[in-house]
Amino acid sequence: MVKTVLVNDVDYRYTVSGKGPLMVFIHGFLETSQIWEDISLSFEDDYKVLKIDLPGHGVNSHLLDFFSIQQMASLVLEILKVEKNSPPIVIGHSMGGYVGLEIAQLIPIHLILLHSNFWEDSPQKKLDRQRLVEVVENNKKSFIQRAIPNLFAKSNVQNHWVAIENIKAMALRIDKAVIQNCTRAMLERNDFSAQAKHANWQVIQGDLDPIVTTSRMAEYLRGTELNCYTISNCGHMGFIEQPKELTEVLMHTIKDRS
Repeated sequence: MVKTVLVNDVDYRYTVSGKGPLMVFIHGFLETSQIWEDISLSFEDDYKVLKIDLPGHGVNSHLLDFFSIQQMASLVLEILKVEKNSPPIVIGHSMGGYVGLEIAQLIPIHLILLHSNFWEDSPQKKLDRQRLVEVVENNKKSFIQRAIPNLFAKSNVQNHWVAIENIKAMALRIDKAVIQNCTRAMLERNDFSAQAKHANWQVIQGDLDPIVTTSRMAEYLRGTELNCYTISNCGHMGFIEQPKELTEVLMHTIKDRS
């Protein structure tokens, strides 16, 4: 079911299916809520599943004025106010995890960071994002053609070529300015390393993730009590590369929190 919440006189749409405790799926950079279609089916018998397109993406491509991570979080929060089921389980993939971190500062949630992290970009990464804004300005299509396969473990690219092409098509429908604004938003996002020391977020990573490497994650997990689950033979796109194992890990993670 497609539902709508009115935010600043503009319709913000999301989908709802199933009944039970609230489970919210938030997609990442260059994606829409379509990435969750298969994996979310496993939870609809026991949970009320919300899939949200962030502003500028999917069914919310008309929303062009909400482009800091905090602003994205404020929009999701408006939906959570309407649904009134707390504390919700929030699963954020990559950039969606950054949105989840901001929501966690505003209301109690069970946050699961999927192929995401909680620290700010390194100086080099910030420079890379600044360059990316220029790259997208000059040739969005070329960037997307290169970027999407690089999210997968190299050993998985060939087996998931159809899904990769589908994600490329999904990303190509996202306006150039939206991609640039999301890039800036990630560059400017808050650092939650201090909060992580006392947080009870859950982390799920791929052992072959080229974006959030296991060594980098291990470095930042030191001094925290965060639980981290590692999926084998998996890059940055676990819902495609290893959907069965990811579903099992999510179910285990949620059971541990209940």
